Formats: sequence, C-alpha cells, structure tokens
Amino acid sequence: MSEAVEQDEAANAPASAVLSYTTGPSRGKSTLLNGDAVDVLLADDRRVTVVPAQAGERSENLVARLHQSGTTFELEAAADQPVWINGARVTARLLENGDMIEFGESGP
Repeated sequence: MSEAVEQDEAANAPASAVLSYTTGPSRGKSTLLNGDAVDVLLADDRRVTVVPAQAGERSENLVARLHQSGTTFELEAAADQPVWINGARVTARLLENGDMIEFGESGP
C-alpha cells in the first residue's frame, strides 16, 4: 500500500505530494510527486518506481498515471491494471490527503 499525502495546500500553488510506501519492498520510503504528470511503474518484484510521464509512451510495467489537478493529483489506472484507493477498485479518482493506494493484484 502507498499513502498519498498532499503537502501544499495553497490555492494557487502547483500540486506537490508525497507517495509514502507502507508495505512491500519499498516500505518506509517516500517519493515526492511534482510536475504535470508522473507514471507509476510496478516491477515483477513489486517495487514501485515513479518517473516523469512521457506523452505517447507507455511502459509495460505502467500501473497508473498521476496528473496534476489544481493543488492535488488525479490517479488514472492503466488499462486492465488493478488499482484500489481506500479499499475500492478505481479506474480514475482525484486524490485526497491520506488516501491509501494499492497498485496491482499483489500490492504493494
């Protein structure tokens, strides 16, 4: 599981958030999310990698894309990729402070 935590609450500031890993091989680590869009990749060993999104490019390990939306991010699951937010399977959702995200059938 990963927890999205919004850091910048200023109305006109660009979105900035932290993805904190609470389970899996990256447990205890965090990734700063910033920029217009980032891709979340899930390797076979369940390691999560976050990279800047490239227009038109989709990695075979892509599980979700996060787009800046105001002062937060919207998560968009990649086609046929299971993603849960707070226990509910989603295809897209605007993230809120404290959301718990699960990427893939076997997590994290």
